[in-house]
Amino acid sequence: MGSETEEQDFFTAGSAGGKPARAEATKMQPVEREAPSGVKALGRGSISFNKALFKYDVVVARKSGQGFAVTKEDRMSTEEARDALDRIHKLFGIDKIEESKLWAFDRALLFSHAINGGSVLQPGRAKISVDNSSFDVSEVDRILGIDKRRFYRAFADVTVEVNKEVLSLYDPYNPVICEMVGWLQQAASDRGLQKYPYLAHDTADSATKLSAHERIALAVSKERAIPSVNNADRAFHTDRVVPSSGFSTVTGPPTFNT
Repeated sequence: MGSETEEQDFFTAGSAGGKPARAEATKMQPVEREAPSGVKALGRGSISFNKALFKYDVVVARKSGQGFAVTKEDRMSTEEARDALDRIHKLFGIDKIEESKLWAFDRALLFSHAINGGSVLQPGRAKISVDNSSFDVSEVDRILGIDKRRFYRAFADVTVEVNKEVLSLYDPYNPVICEMVGWLQQAASDRGLQKYPYLAHDTADSATKLSAHERIALAVSKERAIPSVNNADRAFHTDRVVPSSGFSTVTGPPTFNT
């Protein structure tokens, strides 16, 4: 090791204007992270797809940022579902009423679907009530026809929110709400979804804001329910569903007073 004098000279050497070199040495210097000009960077870049699949310059096309949209066959598009709901409103002559009552009707319709199911094979005896007016769900089914499930799939996220609303309104001193919550819990129990009663409707797997745990629960529920529930898939798509003569539905008139 050097002497104390040598160490002092080391820290003061090269200082300008009497400023200690130690201070200069401790300043952070920028680090050059790019390869110097003319030096080829290591590696071959990210793996890309086969550009020969396209007869146009897909590299240039990708840089344009042009977006796209698609529809899914098992559910109505946003425009289709909106128009179908408008036809339902017009069927009952309520398309011109105040929006708060329209919203109550729509929520009641979606809750009715949650507790009664979306199959076209249902008896169609359910009713919904809003502001002392009653409406036959069978008329809705008639308008939607074989697109009934596609319609309710489009509204799956809204149905989840409506179910959560009903559950949140639980009041042991309100018999109407108690009954509605009980119907939803029964539907959830029948599907093995006691932990997620707001997912009791049979188009819940079409919701887009579900957690991984919720999707797993729905997948298990579907495996359990499909073999024993009357389902539109049996009548119009595949033969993987076995009809059950013992399948029962709830046909009460849900109402919303809040």
